Amino acid sequence: MYSYSSNWQGEYQEKSYDLIHNDIKIGTLVTGYVGPYYFNDEELVFIKAFNTLFIIIGIGSLILVFILGLIISLRISKSLNKIAKKASLLSEGKYKEKLKDVSNTKEIDVLIKTINKLSEALENKEKLQKQLTQDVAHELRTPLTSVQGHMEAMIDGIWEMTKERLTSCYDEIIRMRRLIGSIEDLSGIENENVLIHKEDFDISKLITRLLNNYENEFFTKHIRVKYNPKEVSIYSDQDKMSQVVNNLITNALKYSDNNGEISIDVANHQKTTEIRIKDTGIGIDELDLPHIFERFYRVDKSRNQKTGGVGVGLTITKAIIEAHGGTVTVNSKINEGTEFVVKIPKKINVQFTHMFNF
Repeated sequence: MYSYSSNWQGEYQEKSYDLIHNDIKIGTLVTGYVGPYYFNDEELVFIKAFNTLFIIIGIGSLILVFILGLIISLRISKSLNKIAKKASLLSEGKYKEKLKDVSNTKEIDVLIKTINKLSEALENKEKLQKQLTQDVAHELRTPLTSVQGHMEAMIDGIWEMTKERLTSCYDEIIRMRRLIGSIEDLSGIENENVLIHKEDFDISKLITRLLNNYENEFFTKHIRVKYNPKEVSIYSDQDKMSQVVNNLITNALKYSDNNGEISIDVANHQKTTEIRIKDTGIGIDELDLPHIFERFYRVDKSRNQKTGGVGVGLTITKAIIEAHGGTVTVNSKINEGTEFVVKIPKKINVQFTHMFNF
């Protein structure tokens, strides 16, 4: 035992036990042992072999863990380096190259997919900005060219300055003003400058008034309007909701063919007021649906003035609805029509109860 442990303080010890039978002590059992603990030669050999094996396994495990850790860290760092390079390219405006690596590490794989989605989103934003520049340039160039031509002809005496020609120039100026107004409205929306002044009013009267404004357009295109006015009180900003409904009716009118149909329905639910505006027009492709509320996005890529604009109407509509705490969704199928669903939360009535104990 001293060869096993130099600090062993063992010695021969005895311990006595009384032998009792029928509550009478009939003898004493004395045991002798070497204590406080004792190993024989075989046990000592086993312990030393076990300790040696434990040390070997421990050292081997450390070496194995180091090697595995080095391999894993190299694999992770390799993926992270590629992601870092891709992020650096994104900061330089290079969006086209995508990360094609697939990692077995869930978090790294999610990060790779997120970077690719970010790259795609930034690329789309850049395309929209370029498209905006082209659209605005074209929309401004056309009326300016027309006004310039009219003015030059009248200044040079080629054309006589008549009321009709001045009216034509005036119309082009108004058109440019509308374009600039749309961009200003969008700027206010993006800067979160949407001021909401809520009040209770009858939404059916507002819709009826707006429909009357488009009576001539409906008659020209032979479009049937299905709307059954019924008094529905809504708690929102009347001017802003007028803008929302006007945008949706304008869209339905623009994209509806002759002899089409537009249906409007307003319903009260437990927590929301729901407005549905549906048309039987050309519809929206599934690929375009996720983007129609993005600024400057237009389903009709052509610059047709009848379906044109700069693509901010629905963006403003969504911003106004969300400022009210509501939602706007769209359902559409090509050549079958489109339906916009607006939900505005109802006014919350808070009642206070005071209890007095005397």
